[in-house]
Amino acid sequence: MKYRFTITKRRALPSGSAPCYRCSTAISIALLALAVAAVQAQQRLTISAHESSTQPTLVCFSPDGNVLATNGDVKPKGPAGMRLWDAKTGKMLLDITTLNSRTTELANYNLGLYRYRLLLTERWREELGHCSSVAFTPDGMTLAWGTRGSLNTWNGRTGKITEHKATRVDKNVGFGDGLYESIAVSRDGLSVASVGTDYPFVVIFDMLTGKQRTYWQAVESGGMRALAFSPKGPYLAVIGCEDPRVHVWDLSTGKLRRSLGDAADDFRASTFSFDGKRLAAAGKKIRAWNWLGNEEIGPLDGFENGGQCAAFLPKSAVLLAGSRDGQLRSWDLAAERQVGSQLAHSGGNNRNIILNGKPITPAGGVTSLALSPDARQLATAGWDGNVKLWDVTQLVPQRPGSRPKAKNKK
Repeated sequence: MKYRFTITKRRALPSGSAPCYRCSTAISIALLALAVAAVQAQQRLTISAHESSTQPTLVCFSPDGNVLATNGDVKPKGPAGMRLWDAKTGKMLLDITTLNSRTTELANYNLGLYRYRLLLTERWREELGHCSSVAFTPDGMTLAWGTRGSLNTWNGRTGKITEHKATRVDKNVGFGDGLYESIAVSRDGLSVASVGTDYPFVVIFDMLTGKQRTYWQAVESGGMRALAFSPKGPYLAVIGCEDPRVHVWDLSTGKLRRSLGDAADDFRASTFSFDGKRLAAAGKKIRAWNWLGNEEIGPLDGFENGGQCAAFLPKSAVLLAGSRDGQLRSWDLAAERQVGSQLAHSGGNNRNIILNGKPITPAGGVTSLALSPDARQLATAGWDGNVKLWDVTQLVPQRPGSRPKAKNKK
């Protein structure tokens, strides 16, 4: 059901009288409540992408919005692998685990606007197994993924897979496995950052050459569980394991710009808004800030379960978050309130799941969010192995007094 609000001309008040601000405020609140009741995303497509597993299913869009890349288990108690899907029909375009890996093989696939080539060997077939994170570059021609043992990129033009390995640069720092569990690609697509739960360091690599550019210690001790580049400005947000706040680093100066939240929030993911001015984090609570001024938005109430992923809608103040109970929730940050909640993933997973040494709800759970480039579709992935596509055009709340723009009369 949709609601439309229009502005009508108000009659003049009798001389000496004043408007009832209490009444007008109450009416505005009632209208806002009525408007947000209709804020729900419509599910458009469900893809049985992977098997229910003790590992999260991951999903991301190609920049043209035509292709979905997913990673997860392909057989019960079996190996994990990468799969590519048509985002419009849900048809599988490529299942890397089924390709013949005994010999080096060159395969051509038409995927959306791009033509990809994959140079596959037995080694890389194993590396394309379970990933901790996956992302396309903005030009759509490179797919990056991180595992516990390495960070790799697949260039679709050449078919070449490049391994990015951190190197020991002084006697006090030696990098091994466990540094590549979470990755983030810069807005220009030239850099990829990597962190892991075993090291307090961030490492940034050149996307094209695979060479290490720089590294620094971003938290005092322990490792890190998530990171995110700002789309505007040279900023990188990281979340520590022992100190699970959000720490924002200025890459131009190499200095810590801000630490946000409390350790008790136990953040698992963070995300910048498209203009780079807002920053949100998902954990035991959902919190958001106008971070440059260190101003918190909210409090954002109506959240009672552990958040695992979050994303902003562009050109709006709407924040989306997926939680361990399988709910997809949305907040209007301008109104500082939750405006939607619906079940996205549930059931299909009765195993006891341990994440970072802690038990989580075994049934359901949204593990990954991906917004299409035109911001009209949202892809969610869950512990149940399913990937779902949602129409999110209704997730931008209309406020009281708003009305569609009048069409130009001929």
